[in-house]
Amino acid sequence: MRKVLAGLLMTAMAAGAAQAGESEACKAVRMSDLGWTDIGLTNATAETVLKALGYEVTQNLLSLDVTFVSMQRGDIDVFQGNWRPFQDVQYAQFFDDGSVERLGMNLEGAKYTLAVPKYVADAGVHSFNDLAAHAEQFDKKIYAIEPGSNQPLLDMVAANAHGLGDWTIVESSEAGMLAEVERSVARKDWIVFLGWQPHPMNVVYQIDYLADGDAEFRRCVGLYHCAQGLCANLPECDQVLQPACVQH
Repeated sequence: MRKVLAGLLMTAMAAGAAQAGESEACKAVRMSDLGWTDIGLTNATAETVLKALGYEVTQNLLSLDVTFVSMQRGDIDVFQGNWRPFQDVQYAQFFDDGSVERLGMNLEGAKYTLAVPKYVADAGVHSFNDLAAHAEQFDKKIYAIEPGSNQPLLDMVAANAHGLGDWTIVESSEAGMLAEVERSVARKDWIVFLGWQPHPMNVVYQIDYLADGDAEFRRCVGLYHCAQGLCANLPECDQVLQPACVQH
């Protein structure tokens, strides 16, 4: 795991009082918070460091779609939850027009795909291709997070991939999805949901990740080489974030 934000401290020492010459408008750093546990940690770390450097930091609770549009419009400066590579494809227009830049990665070697409780895996569900045979137990539902973040699953159903064309993607939020997991695990009911690692869900519950979802999540042997990226809408006055990041 590499934390790109650690470079901020080195940048500050190298740059000296660089930020002192910035206008007041440049001291405001607006970060997107999607309500994801992992982004909560990285945002809190960034906020602590940036405030120590004299910046004024605000976090805005937004959906994924709204985050990218807000960055394009210049209303948001930093987003630390760009799960690559699938978001690179889903939001290619924002990278292509230059309104959003990939600065580097803040986490590598993570996992992101469908998951089931271990007792479901022990019953024989190990792959996306196993789901359709157990449609009744799953009530033909896949639990996911907020709208805008589940496009691979929606495309999968639309294409009838893995025989799941008549299944429903239940969109809510990270908290809403995990509440369903909590209830199902307590009753030993069957559930399939969107899971990722690292995340506390991997400690709180015994879960298994499903194989054969490469087409949906563009995975490489089940792992993201660059799992979570740091993106930014960088005005000319920004002197902290850009040089601090490892290019990827």
